[in-house]
Amino acid sequence: MSSHRRIDSSRTPSGPAGKARSARNAIRHEYLDPVVRLKFQHRDTFASVHATFIRWLQPAGPAESLLVQEMAQASWRTRRCWAVEASILENRSSSVHAIEKLKLGLSLIHRYEDRLTRQFDRAVDSLLLLRENIELPNKR
Repeated sequence: MSSHRRIDSSRTPSGPAGKARSARNAIRHEYLDPVVRLKFQHRDTFASVHATFIRWLQPAGPAESLLVQEMAQASWRTRRCWAVEASILENRSSSVHAIEKLKLGLSLIHRYEDRLTRQFDRAVDSLLLLRENIELPNKR
């Protein structure tokens, strides 16, 4: 079968309704979700955390909004680390193998937590630097 015939017989949406439906696939599959969630985490909870950061920092413009979102995501993921760490500690066992897995798991969680703390701190520093060096429209 030639490539032209394959393209003609493809099932790609051609009408406006099909294209609109296809455009929503990424949202339906949560690829465009601003933050990755585990099963026990709810979208509304992240939205609440993000809204709190927005109220607190009142970003002006898209650059500040992105930095505030990055802070909210780092905070969200740090909370996840704490939840995973608590789960690891609650499910501990006394076997040597389990203790070694526990040490490895806690070590990874602490490494992730350190990385997220640095990410949060960098976003705060960048926001402060941006506000210090740029004339903002709402400060006139």
